[in-house]
Amino acid sequence: MDKTQAFKFTKKDFQWVIALFGTAVGAGVLFLPIRAGMSGFLSVIVMSIIIFPTIWLGHRALGYFVLSSKSAGSDITEAMKDHLGNRFGRFVSMLYFFFLWPVCMAYGVGLTNTVASFMINQLGMNISMTHLGFRSIIAFILITLVVFILVRGRETVLKVTNALVYPLIVVLLLFSFYLIPSWNAQSVRVMPSWEDFFANLWLTLPVLVFAFNHSPAISPMVQDLNTEDSNRDIIQKKVNLIELQTTNILVLFIMFFVVSCVLSLTPEQLQEARMENIPILSYFANKTGSAFIGFIGPLVAFAAIGSSFFTHLLGCVEALRGSVIDRVTNKTPQQVKKINAYIIFALYISMILMSILNPNILDFMESLGGPIIALIIFVMPIYAFYTVPALEKYRKNVFANIWVLVMGLLTVSSVIFKLFRG
Repeated sequence: MDKTQAFKFTKKDFQWVIALFGTAVGAGVLFLPIRAGMSGFLSVIVMSIIIFPTIWLGHRALGYFVLSSKSAGSDITEAMKDHLGNRFGRFVSMLYFFFLWPVCMAYGVGLTNTVASFMINQLGMNISMTHLGFRSIIAFILITLVVFILVRGRETVLKVTNALVYPLIVVLLLFSFYLIPSWNAQSVRVMPSWEDFFANLWLTLPVLVFAFNHSPAISPMVQDLNTEDSNRDIIQKKVNLIELQTTNILVLFIMFFVVSCVLSLTPEQLQEARMENIPILSYFANKTGSAFIGFIGPLVAFAAIGSSFFTHLLGCVEALRGSVIDRVTNKTPQQVKKINAYIIFALYISMILMSILNPNILDFMESLGGPIIALIIFVMPIYAFYTVPALEKYRKNVFANIWVLVMGLLTVSSVIFKLFRG
């Protein structure tokens, strides 16, 4: 195949842009305006500027890391073992799994709560959210549907994610414009001291990174690109372009949504929403009583959580499968298939149980999720670039590598600081 023709930005590449967008736009985005707007409008603008290179260069580095594995088509767990050795690679793979597993549990809970709340508040069902029978039926139907789509394969997951993301983009944009008449200047007038300003930026990094994270879809994307073309130089350019386009869309839509929410609320209202521990759309619905927001809120939440759920679950299965299969000697394709089925079944049961029990694990997602994401996206690839001879060619991107590493270390350090501060 002609190289120039192979590097055309294809429909499939754009589908991956949309899938990566959908992976990032999950529950974290619905809480981001609350945390990001606490120190005023200026901090939101600065966050918009620093998050663009951070997300683009960080996820690109992870894509290069996976692409450079010894075997074409390797997933992230195989790449970790190739570049970092079996023992360390296995450890990082398990770390990756222990980030993704609670996120998948949380998304199961989030989907169940969203549908249950819609049925009670919008459809007028006279039943409690905590009714075990009610929650059990909803959880069983939703989680079964998600797992059924998952086992249909990567192509089906990609199509369903795309189907959820397109209306999500439209609704997020409409909601952001809908809030414009209610914009006020109170958050613009908030000017903390420089010390408080930078401290807030630093402490917001884990939530910011979590809200824009789409690392679970990087490995499936690189694997898919490997099946489309065997030329790794061309795939590398595609990874860069896909990541660049994804980050453009993410920053444009998400930060416009954040800005619109922050300008529509006072700092005191943002603090109240934080204390109530509810998504920003739920806060708007409760405060305004608007029928439009009451209808659109659950729709946004369902599409956001659903689109992100699939790729996080795909990554979760991949991470655990890589760690388990690595311990099996003389493995056959039948054994691998059986292990994969056991893993999916175990995750299926655990997600149903958690969705019924309804634990509050958002704080756990933010406190543990932020640093693990930072280590895997920002620190691990850069460490590998400068310690693994096969990755030497990526050392020439000096500024990009320094930026990614510094932002990763800042994200991890902010969580450690908050833990010690209590």
